[in-house]
Amino acid sequence: MKPPKLTTDSAHTAEWWQRDGILYFLSAGTPALAIKIGMASVRSGTSVAAAIGDRLRKIQTSNHELIQVIGLVIFTGCHYPTREAEALERELHIRFREHRRFTEHTVGAEWFNASPEILTYVDAYSQKPEALGISRYAGHRVT
Repeated sequence: MKPPKLTTDSAHTAEWWQRDGILYFLSAGTPALAIKIGMASVRSGTSVAAAIGDRLRKIQTSNHELIQVIGLVIFTGCHYPTREAEALERELHIRFREHRRFTEHTVGAEWFNASPEILTYVDAYSQKPEALGISRYAGHRVT
């Protein structure tokens, strides 16, 4: 997997890269059977909570296991926050490739077996959704 480009001549790509970025960790099942390592950008005029909520609802709709947010890394304040989120996502996909549930470069390749190594990383390097006022589950409010 090649690293993302460091620069771009595309105004569209530059605009996307300048949005706040989110790296998210989702778990499927209780206890966790699988972990999704993904990223999203925050559109202008929306919030991190809205971006995660939208993504979580889409993923939950197509999954029979209960999906929950177990960790978030928010990228803001740098020149290209979404690009930084994308770079970390790729780095973690490479780092945890032996835990991948599906073949690399196919649909589902962002899902990994819920290994102690991945769960330890999530605990050490991400924020819990509640700390950011974000619900763990689709359609639920933080109380």
